[in-house]
Amino acid sequence: MDLGEQLAPHRIVEISLDPSLPAQGYTIAIDSEGASITGADDDGIFYAHATLGQLAKAHGGRLPVGTIRDHPDLAVRGVMLDASRGKVPTLETLFEVVERLASWKINHFQLYIEHTFAHRNHQEVSAGASPYSAADIKALDNHCAAHHVELVANRGCLGHMERWLSHDRYQHLRLQAQTPASDEQPLEQPAQDMGVVGPPMTLDINQAESVELIEELLNELLPLLRSRKVHVGLDEAPELADRIDDYFEWLKTIQEFDVIRSDGYEVLIWGDMVADHPDRLGELGPGVTVCDWGYDLDHPFDARAEALHSAGITFMTAAGTSSWLSIGGRVANAIGNCRSAISAAIEHDGRGFLVADWGDKGHLQQLPISDPGLAYAAAASWCLATSTDVELGPALSLHAYDDPSCGLANAVLSLGEVYRAVDVAVPNTSAVVRHLYFPDEPVGSSPTEGLTVTGLNKARVLVDQARVALGTVRPGTNNHRRTLDELRWTADLIELMIDDATARITATPGEDQPKGSLEAVDATTRSHLAQRMEALIESHEHLWLDRNRPGGLNESRSYLKAVLNSY
Repeated sequence: MDLGEQLAPHRIVEISLDPSLPAQGYTIAIDSEGASITGADDDGIFYAHATLGQLAKAHGGRLPVGTIRDHPDLAVRGVMLDASRGKVPTLETLFEVVERLASWKINHFQLYIEHTFAHRNHQEVSAGASPYSAADIKALDNHCAAHHVELVANRGCLGHMERWLSHDRYQHLRLQAQTPASDEQPLEQPAQDMGVVGPPMTLDINQAESVELIEELLNELLPLLRSRKVHVGLDEAPELADRIDDYFEWLKTIQEFDVIRSDGYEVLIWGDMVADHPDRLGELGPGVTVCDWGYDLDHPFDARAEALHSAGITFMTAAGTSSWLSIGGRVANAIGNCRSAISAAIEHDGRGFLVADWGDKGHLQQLPISDPGLAYAAAASWCLATSTDVELGPALSLHAYDDPSCGLANAVLSLGEVYRAVDVAVPNTSAVVRHLYFPDEPVGSSPTEGLTVTGLNKARVLVDQARVALGTVRPGTNNHRRTLDELRWTADLIELMIDDATARITATPGEDQPKGSLEAVDATTRSHLAQRMEALIESHEHLWLDRNRPGGLNESRSYLKAVLNSY
């Protein structure tokens, strides 16, 4: 990039194609007359327009004179949005998300679906979930295609089937061994302990009816989308840890489904089940792409990418926005997690990169909390070298919020630092708010051992900084007002959890009351905490319905009500 200080009008003078340029790449020559674009392909021309739009935003509607030559580090730059752990975003919300992601040069989008598609013959599963219809999926696919984004079906076909297996009609299809509850607790009953035994969630793949069910579901969903890729999950099935032969056989069965084989689908799978069997990676064969996922800083992306590449396996790396189970986000973790995943994919010739935005335990985090992770993932997967020291505050203010005050971005980033203030690291969550999800768990004991009032006060300072930043925002659009309300709610909930934790830590436990337990907190304090939670539950509903369908709201609210009831 070679740009000067002279500015030119934001006008396209000429557009041409040059297939010799790297795929999705482009050159832009800007002179006093405007911009001339040369793209490697249609995608390259689209991304050139995106770059010009970003430059114009940064220069008062004009363009700096000079030359830009650009192309992506990774061919596939994807986002996966959870639409099954509570929130089912409205089509309007999804369209807005896709438009923003496309302007950031994201070209691959997945909706994670367990029970939120209205399958014709299985309506009891999606009842009450406000599911997407076939027309909805087609509309989203059309919108994605118009913005050079590939919409890829994501339909779990092995684990995480508890939304199905809980119904009488399907109970005989579950593996009988019960599995430890995962980070989300389905069926509107908040778990109090990560070690509890949860409902069966893995499909018995040795039953003919299981084969028939999954083939039927894929036959109904896949023809709605243009893409010839499908993510079938196949993750987190611990019952098959010692039955890896069955696992590989199930994958082959799916690949032999007529809709997969005849239409030449590429099958994406999560990488956790095959990671422990590097000697058998070669059995995956052609047509399979492994998505190696890990959501904390210590995930061995490089070693696993090297093993997959050495075995000749097509792969992607998959990191996370680190928004879930945190309320305020974990921005530094998201950046480091994405950077190591993207670096490994580039270093070992990966197909691409996927950043996941999960909604474990009621999807309580607000959508803007995911913005730092999404923005960094988009920038770094396009060009890692120029994203090492990216300033997320100005970038989000300009390209996400259109907020000259920078207040919204500064608040998001302050809230995203709260988890680090206490200097207690709990994998995949924030120690500051863990008792929101596990209210019966003593605060300050394992796994939040080391949590202190001093650390909580440092967290409180960051919440106060976020509030100050929000006070500088002058809402000009409905989006501004909505984001402002969502971030204020986030700050209020985190502060409530800080006050809750402080009360528990400083309380003197009675006989048979563990240190850090809620039972040790005096009744007056608990009453005040309850009043604040009641107000947050009421506003949670209004905020939810502004971006999402009503399905899942009761389940999400049940986590907050569990805390309220414990007060």
